[in-house]
Amino acid sequence: MNDAICRQIDGAVDRRGQAGAGLGRLLVCFLGASILVTACSGSPAPDSRPNVLLITVDTLRADRLSCYGYEGHQTPHMDALAASGALFETAFCDVTWTTPSMASVMTGTYATVHGMKVTPQRLDPGNLTMAEILSEHGYTTAAIIGSLPLDSIWGLDQGFAFYDDEFTTPLVLTDNAEDLRHVESEFSEDPDEMRKMVWQKSRNDGRRTDPEVTAAAFGWMETMLQEPFFLWVHYFGPHSRPDRRQSYLENAARHCREYDGYIRETDIEIGRLLARVAALGLDANTLVVFHSDHGESLGEHKVVGHGKNLLEPTLRIPLIVSFPGRVGQGIRVTGLARNVDLLPTILDFADIEQPQGLDGESLAPAIGLEGETKTRLLPPERSMYAETYQPTQALFARHVTLPDGSKTKVGIAHQGVRTPEWKLVRTHPVPFSGRDAETYPEAPPSVLDDFHTEMLFTLREDPAELDDVSGEQSEMALLLRAVLDQFLESEQRGLRAEKIAIDQETRDRLRALGYASE
Repeated sequence: MNDAICRQIDGAVDRRGQAGAGLGRLLVCFLGASILVTACSGSPAPDSRPNVLLITVDTLRADRLSCYGYEGHQTPHMDALAASGALFETAFCDVTWTTPSMASVMTGTYATVHGMKVTPQRLDPGNLTMAEILSEHGYTTAAIIGSLPLDSIWGLDQGFAFYDDEFTTPLVLTDNAEDLRHVESEFSEDPDEMRKMVWQKSRNDGRRTDPEVTAAAFGWMETMLQEPFFLWVHYFGPHSRPDRRQSYLENAARHCREYDGYIRETDIEIGRLLARVAALGLDANTLVVFHSDHGESLGEHKVVGHGKNLLEPTLRIPLIVSFPGRVGQGIRVTGLARNVDLLPTILDFADIEQPQGLDGESLAPAIGLEGETKTRLLPPERSMYAETYQPTQALFARHVTLPDGSKTKVGIAHQGVRTPEWKLVRTHPVPFSGRDAETYPEAPPSVLDDFHTEMLFTLREDPAELDDVSGEQSEMALLLRAVLDQFLESEQRGLRAEKIAIDQETRDRLRALGYASE
């Protein structure tokens, strides 16, 4: 283990030496112009820079943690972390499945900017990542990854000196339990070749257990070369364990039964991880950011899983930030927090200047020591973009019956805008690719028309999103439609670093409609 770590670190140091100047590179951005990503002038002294520990728990719902009010079980270690810092009561991801959501976290930009939509697809190396920025400013960077969707083949290893994605356990259960083998991860532009590799990897060594993730993190910390460090630890957590020998309904029912138990197991591992940080004397100068990549539907709207829609159970995530002496204890923050805010928040605490063109904004001002109140409020005009293109992939496309009785599939995409009180979701059909696409007839326009929808929900009065109020709230729908169109227009023009913001006039109109209080 130690030799492998040292070899990977040595290789990464060589790569960083060759590409060091590249971190001051030009990014293609706003209106076809180019902007220079600004480097921090005069980094803080080494002893003043915090270590950064980013803990990601896959598929974790906020409302299943006792610190968020859940009464079904206790999550004492997550609760203790929340008590030591700030808990964000309403935090959200921008994409409801793992790979693109974590691309948004690592770049501080929405998928309209970083460009990651579906698999097979790699993160464009033109993106500037959290690990690259911190590495450029003297941080030792490492990642311990729990499952295949964050394998280095997808490009999320950008900037990491050490990226441990060695898996041991099947991601999907089949009849081959007696004949498991290592499958090498390889990226291919051919969707069919990628599908074959992903399937073989998933049924052999597509993930590892949470205790194995913790052990790997321990191993890296014991061989850490120097501080400050940035360590990303990703737990598979309560993600489903599909069994191909069972039906969809059997798998769904088992997942709902087992979900809480897996959370309790992950809570234990987080406790072990934080205890080791403390035992090494690192806790006093370590910024801990705890979150999930996305949530999970557990029967709401008759859905079990994630990635298929933009409903609240899959968009909402837990978010806790703890940093002794810099973040107040026991703070509860209301208002809309976003996964794209993590990068600027971490850079803020590390006293590193923000790159231009981020969609996220630092949460640090809301959780500092200033002020006696334990309840803080983010600005009420905050909004966010969200999307999922997972249903455009053949495996997740919609099954439909054509007028002649034959069967086919239709790929669909969901795109939306969320504010603290409103959400607009637009759905439209998108062709899917891969071998499956050739075996299904193309749906006629009369069928595709049924997949063009736009729905508006008032989340304060209808948190379960049961009633579309776009007809009753036509002016609100018009305003949010215009905001959504801005996001999509910037993507279509290829404006990588464009940041969409609601202008003051639109904010005033939204406020007048009851969108937010002063």
